[in-house]
Amino acid sequence: PHGFMTDKYMREVLLPNVKVGLDRAGRSWGDIEITGGGFTVFGESEEEIETKLDGLRRPISFYGSTRSYHEVFAVHGWRSLGEELHALSVRGQWEEMARIIPEDVLRGFAQTSTYDGLPDFVRQKREYASRMGLGMPARTEPERARLSEVLEQVQAVETPGIPAGLE
Repeated sequence: PHGFMTDKYMREVLLPNVKVGLDRAGRSWGDIEITGGGFTVFGESEEEIETKLDGLRRPISFYGSTRSYHEVFAVHGWRSLGEELHALSVRGQWEEMARIIPEDVLRGFAQTSTYDGLPDFVRQKREYASRMGLGMPARTEPERARLSEVLEQVQAVETPGIPAGLE
């Protein structure tokens, strides 16, 4: 699943299967690149994060309505929600789909961090990633300066490039 996965799915399904493939091929984690993606919400404060989180209901409901993504839901025990989303999509009930995404599902998909917490987020949640996207506003000079500061802090983080527990 491209980008549409939870940390739990990534760690319990995807990365262990990558490890199997690496072992079979006689390769190592250093031979590949993994982008740290998924649904992330970053902000200056927890209040900003809360506001941004609500915006993920629509994309989660859209992806969740697609049967090929139901395995991601199943890892969490949410398969029935995926099936309900699919049924609503067939009827064109897009607004209803976003409305029925419960808070625990929203929180299960979205990993969050304040900008100041990003170095720890990278160490703890993206230790396997070769690269990672970071969406921050940069329209004004103060925003560009803040982006530069945060990027410098994040780029200084050294990670092993290997998923925890799959060394």
